[in-house]
Amino acid sequence: MNLTTVWRTKLYEAICHENWMHAEAIFLRLFSADPGLDPPVFDDEAAGGSYAGQPLVMADGVDGAGTNEEPVTFNNMPAGTWTHFAIADRAGGTDPNHVILVGALTSARTTAAGSSLTLAPGDLELTIA
Repeated sequence: MNLTTVWRTKLYEAICHENWMHAEAIFLRLFSADPGLDPPVFDDEAAGGSYAGQPLVMADGVDGAGTNEEPVTFNNMPAGTWTHFAIADRAGGTDPNHVILVGALTSARTTAAGSSLTLAPGDLELTIA
């Protein structure tokens, strides 16, 4: 089953701009392995330093796709290599009901303890297929 372009864009907008599940914001969270989806497992989420999921502002969707509109910066990160992400309606916690979607980063990002990791505008692309 495939969604039409119109519905892919509507779903993208619902997740990124229309207070999905009445959330005040959506957050980007980082993982060192695939957290899975049903339900997601948080064992490999970044932890330590002052890590927390960061607010994510996405550009308007076109054909069911878009990119982050603003930089996303994680400060004082723990040491690790981050390969996956989740978009959630909470910055932290392990309740799988707050995870909207998960995915793999195009390329792994490595941080040293205490360093920052920034995704520049356009670095995160979300496509509803």
